[in-house]
Order: sequence, then C-alpha cells, then structure tokens
Amino acid sequence: MTTGVDEIRDRAQAAAPAVSTSKANKVIYVTGYGRSGSTLLDILLGHGAGIVSVGELDWLHRDWSESVCSCGSTYEECPFWSPVGARIRDSVGALGPDELDRNLRRVESILSLPALLTRTLPPRWTKAFRAQVRAQLDAIAEVGSGDAVLDSSKSAREAAGRALALERLVGITVKRIHLVRDGRAVLWSARRGPNYRSGKSTSNEWPRFSFWRLRTIAGWVLANAIAALDAKMAPEGHALRVHYEDLVKHPHRELERIGSFIGRDLTPVRHRIERGESFPVGHKTGGNRLLDGGPVRLRADQEWEKRLSRGDHLLFWALAGAAAFGLGYRWRPR
Repeated sequence: MTTGVDEIRDRAQAAAPAVSTSKANKVIYVTGYGRSGSTLLDILLGHGAGIVSVGELDWLHRDWSESVCSCGSTYEECPFWSPVGARIRDSVGALGPDELDRNLRRVESILSLPALLTRTLPPRWTKAFRAQVRAQLDAIAEVGSGDAVLDSSKSAREAAGRALALERLVGITVKRIHLVRDGRAVLWSARRGPNYRSGKSTSNEWPRFSFWRLRTIAGWVLANAIAALDAKMAPEGHALRVHYEDLVKHPHRELERIGSFIGRDLTPVRHRIERGESFPVGHKTGGNRLLDGGPVRLRADQEWEKRLSRGDHLLFWALAGAAAFGLGYRWRPR
C-alpha cells in the first residue's frame, strides 16, 4: 500500500516531460543585480532551442520546502522539479535542503570569492560542490530535454562567485550575460517593496526594510562590479553585456546578438515578439513578482522616468554616478 507522499510522487512523475539522455554541456548565466529584467530575459531565452531555463538556481534548495515552483505546484508535486530532485538524490544521496544549500553558499558567497579567485578553497568544499552541481545540471538537462541550462542567479552577495565556480570547479562552459539596468529604475523598483514573488507590495507602498535607498544603490554598484570582474576573469568570448533598455526597445537586434553569443537560434523567440504573443513562465525557482502574473509579454517599464523624485535622481548620481557612467548611463535616460 502506498503512502500519500508516494502517490503524490507517482502522479508527478507520470506527468513529467519525456526524459532524454541529454547532459548539460553549457550554462547560460545571467549576471548583474536584481530588478534588472533577469526574470524577463530568462523567460524569453527559455524558448530557444535546447535551452532549459530554471530561474535563480541558487535558490532551489532554500525554496524546496518553503515555497512553490512558478507553475504553482510544490517542488515535490511539480512535474519538472520532482523528477529532477529524484535524480539529484540518486547521485548525491539523501542530503537535506539545508546541507545542499550550505554546500553552495560556502563556495559561491562573496566571503569565499578571494579564495575562489586564488584557487585556495578547501578541497572537501570543492569536491562536494562539484558533485552536487554536476548532478543538478545533468538532471535538469535530462528532464528538460536540452543541453544548455539557463541560470539567472546573478551576482548578489550569496551568488557572487557562482559563475566562476561553475566554470572552474564543475568544468562546464559558462556563457555570461551581464544584464544591467539604469540604477535609477532599480531604485524606483525598490520603492515598491521586497522583490519576492509572493510580495503584495505596490508602487504606493514604501519598502519595509530600513535604509532602502542606500542599500539598493550600494547593492547595484557592488553586484555590477562583481559582474564586471567576473567578465574579466572569463575566457575570451564568454561574456556579453546587455542593457535592459536596449532589450525592451530593440528586442530583435538584441536577441540576434545574444543568440550569436550563446550559439543558439532565437528566431522563433523574435517571431513570437513580432506577433505580440505572450511567453509561458515555465518552471522557475526564485524569481520575482513577474512570475505571479501568468504568461509574460515583452514591454518597456519606464515608469521611473516620470515618477522618481529629483532628490532620488540626485542621490543616486552622487553615490553611483561613476559606476553608472562606466556602464554606459548618463543623466538623461538611454
């Protein structure tokens, strides 16, 4: 007689996509700061041939028992993540979500970045990281029937060294897309409140965290500095900078440029945009409020240009003007 958990797992596996024998041979990694359009880019590129987009993969183990997939199912019931989780457990053993997350954090976090750069991480850390991430990427590729995994974990403190670790420790090709957005637009987004998928904040509510302006500006500068450093450390031809503003205003040009960079034909994605079609969000972990609204259409979000106060403009430019200038921004919006 099966238990309720067994029945749930059996139903999930029965509804799972057809499993291929694909192995992951490439990671398309979105670097930069949050609130910069990474979820949108993740959804668009996830409709390219052979690309399995999974959102912010570094959040998977933390989300597993506390949140849900973007499809609305728990991870144990999700037709995608349930078989992925089963394959990971078959490879690395029955480790709990906390231990799996700890294996990532002690290698990827900003505190470990100097040791990662100088190749002085403890061997037991690198061994556990390599085995776990390799199993995770291959499971995703197998269930998703693709050979390229799209990870939009970006470059915040806890994932500061993730792209470099994937390349150096796992030994997989990592194509980095440094997605950057005007920091003033990011500041306006922060005014709406925490950028969690389950958040209920609106543009009329103040953020609940303290010193939000300073934290947002400092985070924007730091994450983009880390992304720029990572691009310099990457092999030649393995990093591309994309401006959010260009992506939403000239999607055909930018998607052609991205497609050439990652070696994928994104023509079907461009045609869907031309026809004004929406894009299903798929099975994403992490992410933001965009994943709550169902299928997504490409559109420019320029609300900040009219509504951000002059004081916030001045504060941002005083604290982050040099960084913004270096990233291609000026006082007037792009």
